[in-house]
Amino acid sequence: MEPTGLKTGLERAGKIANGWPDEEEVISFLETAVMPVPAGMFYVRCHQGHKNPILGVTSEKNNYNFRSLEK
Repeated sequence: MEPTGLKTGLERAGKIANGWPDEEEVISFLETAVMPVPAGMFYVRCHQGHKNPILGVTSEKNNYNFRSLEK
């Protein structure tokens, strides 16, 4: 899990626990967590992280030195 997810889990579980959460409270929150990350929304279900894929057509028709999404 990325640090953003752990930080979010600790903060939200801490709000529910009214203080520093114990390990079980963090796990309980993260089992069904949905949180924003730089690339969109990140979902946790059954102890597995899920993220919707980014689909599109790439092209070199840009001002950069790499391929980027065209549509």
